[in-house]
Amino acid sequence: MEKIYDLVVIGGGLAGVCGAISARRNGLSVIIIQDRPVFGGNASSEIRVNIGGACGGLSPNAWARETGIICELFLEERKRNFAPYRNSFINSNFDIVLYEFLRNEGVDILLDTSARKAIMKKHDLIEGVLCIQLGSEKEFVVKGKYFLDASGDGTIAYSAGAEFRIGRESRYEFNESLAPEKEDMGIMGNSLLFLVRDAGRPVKFTPPSWIVKYKKDDITLKLRRHDYLPGYWWIEVGFPYDTIYENEDIKHNLISHVLGVWDHLKNEGEHGFENYVIEWIGMVPGKRESRRFAGDYILNENDVKERKIFPDAIAYGGWFIDLHTPGGILAKEDFPEPSQSGKIEEIEKRIVYIYTIPFRCIYSKNIKNLVMAGRNISVTHVALGTTRVMGTCALIGQAAGTAISICKKYGIFPSDIYPSRIKELQQKLLKDGCFIPGIKNEDKSDILRDSKVNASSHRMLKMEKSDSEAHLCIAIGQKLPLKGKIEDIAVKVRAKRDTFLKFHLRESYDLWDFSSRKDIICRKIKVRKGENIVKIRINREFKEGIYWFFFDENENVYLMESLSQFPGLSKIFRCREKWRFDKRKNIWFEIRPPLFPFQPENIISGVSRPERWTNVWISEDGFPQWVEFVFKEKRKIGMVQFMFDAAINLEYNEIPPFFVPDQIPSHYTISLKSGNRWIKVVEVKDNTSYFCRHKFKPETAERLKIEIFKTNGSRYVSIYEARAYCS
Repeated sequence: MEKIYDLVVIGGGLAGVCGAISARRNGLSVIIIQDRPVFGGNASSEIRVNIGGACGGLSPNAWARETGIICELFLEERKRNFAPYRNSFINSNFDIVLYEFLRNEGVDILLDTSARKAIMKKHDLIEGVLCIQLGSEKEFVVKGKYFLDASGDGTIAYSAGAEFRIGRESRYEFNESLAPEKEDMGIMGNSLLFLVRDAGRPVKFTPPSWIVKYKKDDITLKLRRHDYLPGYWWIEVGFPYDTIYENEDIKHNLISHVLGVWDHLKNEGEHGFENYVIEWIGMVPGKRESRRFAGDYILNENDVKERKIFPDAIAYGGWFIDLHTPGGILAKEDFPEPSQSGKIEEIEKRIVYIYTIPFRCIYSKNIKNLVMAGRNISVTHVALGTTRVMGTCALIGQAAGTAISICKKYGIFPSDIYPSRIKELQQKLLKDGCFIPGIKNEDKSDILRDSKVNASSHRMLKMEKSDSEAHLCIAIGQKLPLKGKIEDIAVKVRAKRDTFLKFHLRESYDLWDFSSRKDIICRKIKVRKGENIVKIRINREFKEGIYWFFFDENENVYLMESLSQFPGLSKIFRCREKWRFDKRKNIWFEIRPPLFPFQPENIISGVSRPERWTNVWISEDGFPQWVEFVFKEKRKIGMVQFMFDAAINLEYNEIPPFFVPDQIPSHYTISLKSGNRWIKVVEVKDNTSYFCRHKFKPETAERLKIEIFKTNGSRYVSIYEARAYCS
């Protein structure tokens, strides 16, 4: 191929797709090379693993689902798809969404094409990649200025001579408590999923002779939950196999185990699968781990657990440290992942809150024009347990693609971005819909940053009562925003007998911080038998922020819950040492005087989700609603963008078919005012997108207004962020 691309992306999983789209949107010429017939990697219809991210897993973080390009892609899939989103149920809808987005953005596509070898210009500079395309029998070289290896195994990075690690580090190298005593090759394995359907009548299953037989009382399956519809992530084979060079051997081994497990469900005892038949078995193993390429920093267990603040943060994670047992199902008498034992101490060892990933982890330390994205970035084996999930990998991909646009702009290499250009990269990612913990919008070109914001209304924080109760058999509490003078907080309780409640109120750095051991207020409150409204005297002035209160364990007390959902609020609980979120509910409470934490100025707070404040405007009930931005002086405006409510408190597999977040405006107008005249510059109908960018002929104005006439179902409107630019 004669063309020399600005960026060559190797690998068409979510990291590669988001990297390619972000680079193309930032003006680069981009080609993506994928060795499969579809895009999506582990999330594709070939492998069918549901996306995981900071909002999910063993201990989901509240208000933490990823935004940016991955959110655009995923919500489009959910809008179209009839199927639930969970392992094995994934179909071709996501494949085609990814393909459409890439084509629509103008990314050149090579499917069924294996990038085999890096062609080097110098020992530390890649010139091109040698490719073989299945079906066409073509061999060719794709040339580029920069290369993004998002292939998982890092095929091109490896052949280029990029430094890498493989295996598990000793716990002493990085002082990691979850690492083994000595370094070894006990990395995580590959899995095959399968899908079954109810045939409506009993159907026999006669297994082939070569399956792995699991008898009725087999210890392997007693340690692996199988009381739900397949597939099962724990049908996994890795160590002592090499997950790269013995990939095909692993696949054949896995098929034997898949059919063995199905034989057990059909023929060994009563499992409720008499009427079920196999519809699909994956033939492409989903990989978790192989090579990890060295950057200028190696992220480790302590970084993620301690929530280390990196000046070059470009993405975030929050999935638990999910390290599978070496060998997978071959380790017959071990749980497939230690927390599956149900032991609280094993669970709490692996919980992490929202942490940042530094840019220094996503470029090669010794190959100048190479960046990485996905499970092959610069992390230890233990840290990979949390960074490897696809929602996190997609954020890294978007950061990598955006970084290359800065490299092209200044004629530099990725390693030159930090420290001199890192702020520009961070600000560009924020502008394009991403969230980076601790980083605010400081874009001087954004006209709305220093405007005055007015709105038709804003919602009061008021919890609706419910019949649901939380038993105070463990410590239970609430994350909530506070600001100004608070007289008291009231909760509703039911007590089995006269008793005392111990109440604590504490500060937090942000929504996901539980580090404070110091009470702002501590009260011991007498509670009488029966139902009580308990008022806790506060009488204190609060600086705007996210706080948390909790009650100590008391077996005799039940707290009323609320099903009301508000950004920045979440019920919390503690089983032993670690606090966790119950994202589905809140504790019912009332604050006096009433609190209004969803005011219109939140739209220009600089943060596009709950973090250290709610950072969202929510209207009162009814339509139309409007927000108006008043400028200090007349400004020329030719582009406006909004981030609406993407339902980021829902985990990926909690989002139902045909879903559109109901608070996204479906019909709205944008108008500019100059003098006494309002000019309507944009009208949108039938919108379902959470991230909307509108370009129009520039007009000079002193005010800007968005007026919302209808949402996708909610009685309220939510806007997290608005920006305006000259062009």
